[in-house]
Amino acid sequence: MNTRSTAVRKDSLRCLLKSCREAISYEEVGLARPLFGRCPGLSQEAAARLAGVSAHWWSDLENGRLRTPHPALLDAVATALRMSEQQRADLYFLATGHPPTVPGSPPVAEDGDIDLVLRTDPNPAVVTDHVGNVLAGNTAAAHWFPGLTDAPACAEANVVLWFFGATAAERVANLGEIRALWVGDLKSTVLRYPGNHAVTALVERLVQLPDAAQLWQTEYATTHHTAVRILVRHPSYGPCELTCITSEFVTGKRLHVGYPSIGLK
Repeated sequence: MNTRSTAVRKDSLRCLLKSCREAISYEEVGLARPLFGRCPGLSQEAAARLAGVSAHWWSDLENGRLRTPHPALLDAVATALRMSEQQRADLYFLATGHPPTVPGSPPVAEDGDIDLVLRTDPNPAVVTDHVGNVLAGNTAAAHWFPGLTDAPACAEANVVLWFFGATAAERVANLGEIRALWVGDLKSTVLRYPGNHAVTALVERLVQLPDAAQLWQTEYATTHHTAVRILVRHPSYGPCELTCITSEFVTGKRLHVGYPSIGLK
């Protein structure tokens, strides 16, 4: 890494940590405010105390002197500073020099996820985590793919498992093709997130399904397709084609939006 890029990374890391510290007051985390504190928000020492690390270690982190900070410690820093998932990903990248490969904590639905799917109406849309668990979905998604957005009550509120369920068998005409794509994508996810508990758990569930077991043996790992054609038997519109566009974020989340070949009002 050249001198300029190193300087940019260190400056950005310092700004990220400092801004997150200054956004948290002593009172809201139950700490006594120093009598002679000059800066707003938490000091480095107070933040280090919340994260369970030494003030010296925190200073080295914030000033870019740590070359390979342990992911567990970075996760403790992110939790102490109440970082969003995007901020967590930025912290990991700026502290280590490369993007995170395994999510530190299970992704949860954020206001931004809900806003994304609401803005896509009347096109069906869902936001999922890195293994396809649905975090947010709009009303159109519930109409096109019943049960998919019923998290957490419905076991099928996972995109991969939904396509191996009874509802998908009734709704999707090119189901074999779609199932093969998702199995290949899941195998790719296994390679991208080695040892990740959520990935392992999904694979274990999937291979117990008769229709999935054979595909798991025969399909090869493939990166996710940004555009997939799904032939849907819609109860109101009849047979129609849905082009599903997938966008992936640095946090591992994905936004899936379907664009029907018919004009929706």
